[in-house]
Order: sequence, then structure tokens, then C-alpha cells
Amino acid sequence: MLTTGPGSAAVHERSPVALIGCDIAGRIIDWNGAATKLLGWQRAEAIGHNVTDIFGRDVVLGAGLDRTQVRAVTSFGTTLDVEVLTDSESAAGALHGAVFAVVPVARAGSRVVSDSSPRVHSWAEAATIIQEVGGTVQCLTVGLIGVTAINRGYSRSTGDAVLREVLVRLTRLAGERGRAVRIAGTQFLVIAPEAEHVDGERLVHDLSCPIETKLGAVRIGSCVGTATGDSRSAYVLLDRADASIRRAASRGVGAVDHAPSDGPAPESRHPRLSSLLIDAVARRDIDVQFQPILDLRTGQVVELEVLARWTSHELGIVDPNSFIEAAEDAGLIHELGRLVLDGALDALDAARRAGTWRDVRVSVNLSAVQLAHPDVVARITHALATRSLTGSALVVELTETRPVSTTGAAALNMRALRQLGVRVAVDDFGTGCANISYLRDLPVDAIKIDRRYVAGVGASRADAAVLRSVMSLANDLHIDVIAEGVETLEQHLALMRLGCPLAQGFLYAAPSPADALRLDGLLPHAAQTTDVPVPEDEPARLRALLAADVLDTPAEPEYDEIAREAAALCGAPIAMVTFVDADRQWVKAKVGIELDALPRSQSLCAHTICADDVLEVDDARLDPRSTGSPLVSGDPHVVFYAGAAMQSSAGDRYGAVCVMDVVPRMLTAAQRAGLQLLAHRAGQLVELRQHANESRRALTELQIVIEQRDAAEASLRHETTHDPLTDALNRPAFIDQLTTALASPEQTGVALIMCDVDHLRLINDTLGHAIGDRVLHTVAARIAACTRDTDSTARLGGDEFAVLARTDDDAILDALIRRMVEHVAEPMNIDGLAEITPSISVGVAVRTGRAYPDSLMLDAESALRQAKQLGGGRVTRFEGHGSVGAHGAAGLGVELIAWPGTVAQP
Repeated sequence: MLTTGPGSAAVHERSPVALIGCDIAGRIIDWNGAATKLLGWQRAEAIGHNVTDIFGRDVVLGAGLDRTQVRAVTSFGTTLDVEVLTDSESAAGALHGAVFAVVPVARAGSRVVSDSSPRVHSWAEAATIIQEVGGTVQCLTVGLIGVTAINRGYSRSTGDAVLREVLVRLTRLAGERGRAVRIAGTQFLVIAPEAEHVDGERLVHDLSCPIETKLGAVRIGSCVGTATGDSRSAYVLLDRADASIRRAASRGVGAVDHAPSDGPAPESRHPRLSSLLIDAVARRDIDVQFQPILDLRTGQVVELEVLARWTSHELGIVDPNSFIEAAEDAGLIHELGRLVLDGALDALDAARRAGTWRDVRVSVNLSAVQLAHPDVVARITHALATRSLTGSALVVELTETRPVSTTGAAALNMRALRQLGVRVAVDDFGTGCANISYLRDLPVDAIKIDRRYVAGVGASRADAAVLRSVMSLANDLHIDVIAEGVETLEQHLALMRLGCPLAQGFLYAAPSPADALRLDGLLPHAAQTTDVPVPEDEPARLRALLAADVLDTPAEPEYDEIAREAAALCGAPIAMVTFVDADRQWVKAKVGIELDALPRSQSLCAHTICADDVLEVDDARLDPRSTGSPLVSGDPHVVFYAGAAMQSSAGDRYGAVCVMDVVPRMLTAAQRAGLQLLAHRAGQLVELRQHANESRRALTELQIVIEQRDAAEASLRHETTHDPLTDALNRPAFIDQLTTALASPEQTGVALIMCDVDHLRLINDTLGHAIGDRVLHTVAARIAACTRDTDSTARLGGDEFAVLARTDDDAILDALIRRMVEHVAEPMNIDGLAEITPSISVGVAVRTGRAYPDSLMLDAESALRQAKQLGGGRVTRFEGHGSVGAHGAAGLGVELIAWPGTVAQP
């Protein structure tokens, strides 16, 4: 016995075994030095906490001795498998407290059988078991079906007894050298040497045999996924077995799926690709290369995308898309992802130790399947910690192969990674599953615009419009935008013009190994050099211009009028209203010239937006700023230029109002002042346009909020008037409708049909409340399907339903009730485990005069009671007068008869 009485604290402190004392509520009141040494928690930290905070709820207080194997939480943020011996002291039937003796459990060879099933909590633990078995092994993932119904219909302890019996049966099937463990929930893992082959069909049959419990015999179903392979490739084997059980589960109870050894090999793929890839992954023969992502404003590399590369000795260089598809088919994708992550972080760690890549992060691609893996957060955390890297060093790119649920495991893991400082990006945005809903519903830091939109950005107005809209939305949500697949200078300049902050592509650098990677001088020469001055606030200026949404828009009379007035004011044959974009001057309005755009490097308006006053060039033929302009060297052979910058009230300079002539000259002071006034007016027009755009966006957002509010209110109204299980009207809402119908002078006939589901208690007791709820849901749906649009259906409570039929025509009522009884009695198949034929008893009351809801309800309930007393499955009708006076005068006043022509249960 452990010491639990007075004066035991000193004994506990001297003990080499970790001893922990707690009171009757489970609060820790004693903690010795050995416990601190084992679990890390100091005595002051542990005292006052509940023992379940450290050992979970598998450790409970109860009279006498108890031995349990659990997983304890240490102060280091890790877990430790321990065995806990609980000694609970009681006197006169009263429990005073307990002392826990805690010892670590050796994993190797440990096969402790206790009250709780042996479990593994990660893929790493399962892989260790596979490697312990050794050689070529068979891995079977077993999913149980029906345990949840047992937990609900019987008790959770009965469900636990079922799980323990399942483990006993699986251990017997695994043989002497095999292992059987519980993975999580109702899923088990069986590992056996290939020589001791476990037949999946026999396993399903053994688990389907009755299991004896304290509450009687129960049955469960199962499905199995199997995979066979080398124990040295344990992770690959587990992934393939996991993919196999998913296929089996999709086929239902009793399904057995056998994963092919090499995975499926489409005809377009080399027949040995999968098997060669399995060997390459096992040998870690996958290389990583890096492609820089640049800040287009500075030319600096801010991020490196990590790309997997494989050169096979038999196949040569293998296309990445082909071997990644093969990895997914063969269940290798998680192991491949681990190799790429390790390679990327190893290269980053080595570069930083060498003094390079200081401000650069690496980006790895993960699919939705990889992000949903239960170990992904722990694996990434461990990979960063072992290299002393922080989360900010890593970006996870979500590929778009399948949609991501906002509440699923992938989304939860994305949020957990962001809490570590890891950035999350969405790859190939705008295609496949990667759409705008991701920006609203998922924790996203950056989006990568698919190369299909980037390819035409310099020539396609549609692609430019899409990019402009996406960047505007991303900017509002504080999300970075990265353009993929930039290959030409025209694309680069167009992205600069649109204000795109980040880009990657072969124009800057092709993917290369870490030791051959260049991080400087990657911008093309034409993008690095220019004689055109750039305002100090150029990024902000371009954002303001983009927000105005004025570029590439049709002609507008207000701007045309400004151009005409400028020409008339200055006596010039040529006048323009222009906007200076990142790499071009775009003409909004013009007089005396046919021109839509001009490269910024050849534009005098680009110099005008940097000037504090009106810019005048008396002879452009002699000015170095304009000697390369085609307007000077060719038609219309411009000689004189004068321009005034148009700007917003915040000082953002959009462009210029300018005039030109074919002879040398200068403006008068009045003309200069007038030109500035016209430029100011043009700036006001742009600012008004910008405010209008903002108002439209705000209105759109308000409309969305209103729609969401209306939807929420409608949902709330529905919830307050409908039964949550069956979606039929609830009792208060039904009474309201009945009251309204009875009070309506236009409504001459009202019939109240009350139904009771026969034998529901037996169904609940035998198959569980979950099955009973399904029966109620089905019965409600079948009753509603038989009613007319003018009728109302409700669940009054428990197994009782009601139909308000707005008629007193016997023929109509007879047809309605006949449909209800026959339709409800159609058989129900419960997941292949059972078949139920439900039935209902029916009581009917018809209003033939003035009546109140309560009296009509009493009449119908009386008829329903009589139908139940006749044995169920019967229909009876209240044959009183249906009025308050008649009901009271007659006492009970009920004459019950069998409904003519109805279907009764034999």
C-alpha cells in the first residue's frame, strides 16, 4: 500500500519513485522531487492543479488500487508514456483522496494489457511498431462501424468494452510476431509479418460476431484497408494503408480494400514509375531546387520556392507533375513532403550559418491532403526547432488539387501553423479550387496568381482587369500578391504598371540547387535602368492611381473639355490629359493628336509629375529629356512642351495636363496659372471618381452585411419555430397556426390529425437513440411528403406528430391519411445493419362548428389514445360534436370508430 495518512509527505519526498497526492476533488496537494525530475513541473507549479490536467481523464479516483497506462504532459511541452498506480484511501465508505505512483513505460517491446486499449498517438509511433516487427509486413487499418450507436444507445462503458474485445480479437489474428493497436476513435491498426498473412475478409467476419457485454450481446460492422511492403519504408506503408481504408469506407460495411504494391499506373505513365519512386523515397534520393521570389520595387529576393526534383537512374529526369501524381497514387505524398521540407530547411540553416539568406524565407508546397495529416503541425514544429529556426523562416503553399473545408483538419492545421509564425500562401490562385472564398474563410497571408493570367497581362485587357481586381481585394485584406510564371520584359513592366509587389519566373531566375543560386542582380537590365525620374512616394502614387480605376477607360466629356480648354488657353495645336503609370504614359483625353500611350521612358509627362511647378521645354529637339521621343523625331514633330501635374488633395500625382506646339515658344504667366487650374480640376475629377469607387465598394459591403443579417434572422426565425431533429414545426408554432385557422371566418373546415410512432421505445432500447432519431426524422419527412401545400406538419414532442389539414371533406382526409400510413410503413435500411418497418397510430378530430384549439387537441388526443389501445397501427376518429358546448355536455363525449378504408397493422 502507498502511504496516504498524516506525516506521509516526508516519506514521499525521500521516495525515488514519482509520487503525487491529491484530494477527493482530484486537486494536487503533494508533489515530490522524483515527480519534478520525471515530468519537469516544479512543486509550486503543480500544487492546486487537477491531476487530469497532467494525466488526462483516464486516471480516476476510486476505492482501492488501480493501475493505468496513460500519456502524461510534461513541462517541456512534450508527452511521456507512463504507468500510474493509484491508491485511493477511504473510511466508512467516504473517499478521502489518493496517491499516484508514476513510472515511465519503456516503449520497446512493451505490450501492457490494461483496462484501456493500447494506443498510438502519431504516425511516428506506428512507424516504430512496423520497424519493430521488421522485414516485409502487412499493415491493416480497421475502421469500426456502429460503436457510436452503442455509446448512445447503451453507455460509453459498453462501447469501451466493445473496443477492448475488438483489440483482443485483432491481437489474436495478428499472431505471435504481430501487433494490434488502437489508432484513434474507432480505428485500429494491425501489423503482421507477411509470412503470417492476415485475411481481411476473415477479419471482417470475426469482428461481426456478437460481442458479449454486461447489457447483453451487441454487433458491430467494420471495413478494412490493407497494404504490404518493406518495414524500412514504414511511413510509405502507413500512407498507403490510410488511402486504402478511405477507399474501403466509401464502399460501406464489410468492404476490404487491398492497396496495390506500386499503386495505380495510368497508361500514360511509365509502368515502373511508382515502384522506382518508392525506392527513391526510401533512399531519400529526391533533390530540392529553389526559385527566387522578388520584390519588384527593390529587386531584392524575399522568398525562395522549394521545388522537388528527381533524376532516376532508369528513367532519367522525371517530370515533377508525373512523379508527384505517382506519389499521391502510391500513398507516398506525406513521405515525399517530409523529404522536401527537410531539404529546404537544411539548405536554409546552412546558408544562414554561412551568413547568407538572412532575410529570405523558404516556401514549400503542401496539398490539402498533406495539410490535413494529424502529424503535420508537430512535424513542422520539430523540423524548425531542430535547426533553431523560427516559424517566420517558412511559408506553406496550399496547392489547389482539392477544396479545403473551413472547419476541417487542413484549415485547423493552417491556423495552428500561423500561430507558430509560419506564413500560409494559396498557390495557383484563380484556378481550380483556389478561389475568393479562401481569402474570406482561410488564414491566408499571400496568394500566387496563376501563370495563365500573367502570360497575357501585357496584351490582354481582360487579364489586366482580373489582376487589378484581385490586387485591389488583396490589398484591402492585407494579403500579399505574387505573380507566377513571369517570362518576358513586357509582363514584368505590365505587373509594375499594375502595382504588383512580388513576382517569380524564368525572366528573373530558373530553379537551381542551393549552391548555384544567385540572389542579386536578378531584375532584367531594361527594368533596372532608366533616365526617367521617379517620385519618392512612387509605390503610394501607383496605388492611388490604381484605386482611381481610370486607366484604360473610355473617353469622358469632362476630360475632353479640359483638353480643349487647355489648347484654347495656351493657343496650342495639341493638348492632352495623361496618366503616368508604372511603365507608360496613358492618354485619357487629347486634341490635335492621335495617341493612346507612350513608354514612360519617352514621356515628358513623367518628368512633369516630379516638378514643383509647370514644366516647360522651349525646344524639345535640344533637350536630352525628349530627344528619344517619337513625338519629337517623327509626326507631329513636337518642339514646344508645357505640362502641369494633376494631383489629389492628399498630394498623390496621377499625371499631367499638357500642351505641345511645333514651334519654339514659352507660356505667359496667365497661361501658366490657367494650365495649373485645369490640372487641379482634372485631379478633382479623378479624386471624385476614387471616392465614388470607394462608396460603391462600401455599399457592396453593406449589402453583403445586410444579406448576412437577413439570412441570420431567417435562420433564427426558423430555429424558433421548427423542431431541430425533424425540421417540422414545433409545438408552439403549430398551436399558433391551429389558432389562426380556427379563428378565420373564411376557413370552413379544419381537421387535426395526430400521429404517434409505434414501438419507438423498443427501437431506442434495442438499437440506440441515434437510430431512434433517424426513424423520427424519416417518419416526419414521409408524413410531410404526403400532405398538401395548404397543410401543416409538426412534431409535438417525443414520438408524437400532428397534421393540420384545412378541410373537412372525408374523401380528402381519407386519401391523405391513407397516403401517410402507407408511406410511413415503407421499410427503412439502417446502414446495412438492420431493417425497420415503422408504423404510426392516428387519431383524427374534425371541426364541425365553433371550437377552440385546446378542445380540438383534446378530441384528437382522445382518438389517438384509443388507436394506441387497439394495438397500434390503427386510425380512429373523434365522433363528438367538436364544439365547446357539446364537448362539455357530453363529458368525455368520445365515440371512436375505425376510419373507413384505412390500413391497419396486422
